[in-house]
Amino acid sequence: MKNVTYLLILPLWLFYSSSVNAQSAKKEVTESVQQMFDAMYEADTSKFRSVFHHSARFLSTMRHEGKTLYEYVSVDDFVLSLATVGDSTWKTNILSETTKIDENIAMVWMDYEFFVKDKFIYSGINMFVLIHTESGWKITEVVDTRKAPETLVKSGHEEDLQMSSSLEIADRLD
Repeated sequence: MKNVTYLLILPLWLFYSSSVNAQSAKKEVTESVQQMFDAMYEADTSKFRSVFHHSARFLSTMRHEGKTLYEYVSVDDFVLSLATVGDSTWKTNILSETTKIDENIAMVWMDYEFFVKDKFIYSGINMFVLIHTESGWKITEVVDTRKAPETLVKSGHEEDLQMSSSLEIADRLD
């Protein structure tokens, strides 16, 4: 009877253990991505850089006049942009999020809105790829789409949706 009890409990324990580990990994992945957004809001370049793998990069895409435009940016170049923010806060509102994890890789997909100086600049999708390292989950790639609001399209500044020009866009919307 004792062996039968163990045979019944073992699968439940394994399932529970697996579920707890998955929830823990998801929390760690989500925290890494949130730390990146917090660092952007705080214009904290050290905190920002700490969540990235040394080979990480950004890819931004958008549609303009029927064409797909894209721009690769290194973490170093993004950090330079972040360092120029000053008192202009960069804020990202997350509208929805999906996280997938398999052992040492993770993917986070989210709908977002981006604001500078509390002004809506664009919306789109962020997709993060992370790997688990000895020092925790690190972002290796950020891919985003950028959809211009009507105010940029009408003012002729839709093509300015590059990371380095977000502050200029906010100023033009004044």
